[in-house]
Amino acid sequence: MQDRAIVSRAKIVRGAKKLLSDNGVADFSMRKLALTSGVGLGTIYDYFPSWTDIVRVLLEERFELRRSILDATLNEVSREDGLGVFVPAYLQRLADQGFWHSYDHHLRDAADADPELRSLFEWQELQIAKRYVAEMRNAGSNWTEAELLQMTQINMAVSQLIATKGEDGSNPRQLQIELVANMLRANLKMALRKRSSSRSKHKE
Repeated sequence: MQDRAIVSRAKIVRGAKKLLSDNGVADFSMRKLALTSGVGLGTIYDYFPSWTDIVRVLLEERFELRRSILDATLNEVSREDGLGVFVPAYLQRLADQGFWHSYDHHLRDAADADPELRSLFEWQELQIAKRYVAEMRNAGSNWTEAELLQMTQINMAVSQLIATKGEDGSNPRQLQIELVANMLRANLKMALRKRSSSRSKHKE
């Protein structure tokens, strides 16, 4: 019985992903989810009383995936390889796992449609940004926490807007991705560069 429940829930989640990917949030309904997932409408309501409950699960799954990609990339890139290897490797892994595909865009649209889900999405993005900041601090940056956080959030926003991959796995925006990677590398190197004391000398 428990195994059947796990399978049913997994089918609902897969169906929700497909429905969002194919039709977007505007055409999302529980009845269409039942048809897409092959799970009865009553069973869906047993697990997810509303569509926001389903989107919440999808957002949590997205968050955990993004954290695992970040951790895996950090663990595999040596200090000798540095930022020049980490940035493009991380962007490529995100794209390979579906970030910036239509599903990811529609999931963010779904989050924007509900204040509570929007708050959850913004909190998740903030946690990822803070992880970047922690890595910069560990790498020796003497920028303030606020400066590093602002730079990181800008980099993340630009990456999501530009580094889009085609549904067929092709990369029609390879040049833009390379430009994003170069921008991220430049910003991170700037953040790691020790500040001179020119400001204090100027005041004197």
